[in-house]
Amino acid sequence: MDHVRILLMTFLVTTRDVLVTSSRHDLGNYGLSPLTATDVTGHLDKSATLRCQLQTGAHNRGWFVITWQKLENAGGTIPLVHLPVSHKVPEWSQEIPPGLQTRLQPIITVQPNHVEFNIVISNVTCSDEGEYRCIAVTPQGEVISSAELTIIADSGEPEIMNKYLPNLVHGLVTLECRANVGLPERMLLWYSKEPGTGYFTMLENQRDLVQETDGCHVVSTRSVDVIISTATRGTRFRCGYPGFIEKSGMYDEIVHEMEETAPQLSEVRVEPKMASSCEGPSCRTSQVEQAVEEPNEDNSATSLHPWLPIVYLFCLTSNLIYALHYTSCHL
Repeated sequence: MDHVRILLMTFLVTTRDVLVTSSRHDLGNYGLSPLTATDVTGHLDKSATLRCQLQTGAHNRGWFVITWQKLENAGGTIPLVHLPVSHKVPEWSQEIPPGLQTRLQPIITVQPNHVEFNIVISNVTCSDEGEYRCIAVTPQGEVISSAELTIIADSGEPEIMNKYLPNLVHGLVTLECRANVGLPERMLLWYSKEPGTGYFTMLENQRDLVQETDGCHVVSTRSVDVIISTATRGTRFRCGYPGFIEKSGMYDEIVHEMEETAPQLSEVRVEPKMASSCEGPSCRTSQVEQAVEEPNEDNSATSLHPWLPIVYLFCLTSNLIYALHYTSCHL
């Protein structure tokens, strides 16, 4: 009996120690902590809300002060704002960066059995990304819960810097593509699609990605060397994000539209003919018909001008008058 009593007392003491320890540390993952901070994803240049809730028990007597801190990359912490239970008015820390304080807005909600102390960050930047801590001082001790703020940004439409592909029979051309790849950074790659195929394939021998950072904006440049020849006529070269190369706004492309070489035309010359010495009506008629049917210098038939029928009629009339005159002279 004594043995059972000792085991029971040991179990109770151990359980008490675990509960007390749990109240002083962030055990939110196990549902034992009265303090809960929530991870949040914020869109670049928009607002993000860091949330912290403390279970206070009946009559809201279970806390003294709640504080938000930001962890630095070097390992230190920066106090941001405090909320005392006495007057429940936020008090700004003297260590908070001035540029950050103007973008922070505390939101306090007090309920009978819990209190929420949230802060809204407006116009978030990549410098706001990182770990934040919500710390509550309670009668049982200090309780800590962490929240991770992740910043995302939309990627921009890729742009091919080459405006056209040169008209080469065979040669090496470097294609270059640039894009604001967003946050987290998207991969930028080159693809090609030959005529008659129904899919794009990734090009080989692509150069290493070159990145430039402008604040929170990351601009990537990807180049690739391609062989341009008559065999690549009609090929589509596309620069885009893997998995999205068929989605509008996620790629740019250039098409090899080399024109075929026009055939060389040989020069055709027509030598002038000697004028006929005959003067009869039949001779003049044949000369007019020869002028109508004789090919021109480009080896095509000569088109009739509007005044040629008039000339032809005039010649016939002249021949008729000549024949009448000749007949009257011999009568």
